[in-house]
Amino acid sequence: MADQILPIIHRGIAIRQAEVPGAPYEWTHEETDAHGMALTLADAKRQINTHLGGDDPLCRPEGARHG
Repeated sequence: MADQILPIIHRGIAIRQAEVPGAPYEWTHEETDAHGMALTLADAKRQINTHLGGDDPLCRPEGARHG
């Protein structure tokens, strides 16, 4: 099994990526027995938002400009 980098936490769900070139980002939500895989971190976060029913009202969308 490949080594994994420290997880990134998004809305309480850990997103991990193996330390090999081109490895996908993987996430698992044990409370609802859901999981996903994405090519980019942004895609993984979008999958989690969709799974949880929409965008996180406490987080600014990536790429949003400061007003």
